[in-house]
Amino acid sequence: MTLNLPIHHIGVATWSLQEELFYFRALGFVCEDTFEDESVGVRGIFLIPKDEKHPLYRLEILENLTPKGPLTSYLKNRTKMYHLAYETQNIESSIKELFEALDSCAKKSSADFEAVCGFEKSVESKIESVVDSTHSTTSAGGGKAMVIIQPKEARYFRKIAFVMLRNSLLVEFVEK
Repeated sequence: MTLNLPIHHIGVATWSLQEELFYFRALGFVCEDTFEDESVGVRGIFLIPKDEKHPLYRLEILENLTPKGPLTSYLKNRTKMYHLAYETQNIESSIKELFEALDSCAKKSSADFEAVCGFEKSVESKIESVVDSTHSTTSAGGGKAMVIIQPKEARYFRKIAFVMLRNSLLVEFVEK
């Protein structure tokens, strides 16, 4: 089992939207929409490729509304791309599906990873120990992942929620 939802955007943190736009325009992006969400403490812009021939993918460029906002730790660590957002019709059920997918993947043997990824036998035990340590518990908020922002209303989306995976990937769910 895996999570089967469309990716809505990749979140990118910045100190200044104005300065960041310079680079993304040069990379071929245009503004799709803008927003400000005081409840979360960010201002943002959604960017998409300028050329309609390219596949649709979306970046969400975010800046803090205050100097010590929610993006500060990412920015101080020089982390730009910091979350992956999935679009869902029901945040609560999608969070449950994510934890079920983590449980399912934790049960896969290292041989499954070797077959899919072409790893050599010599790294099999290393993969198994990483899988075991990364996916050690099964309950929501357990060792695999933790809901860090419970589903809540947001300015741009109907609802949002954030789940931090143990591998430090931040996953956002957005409900339109």
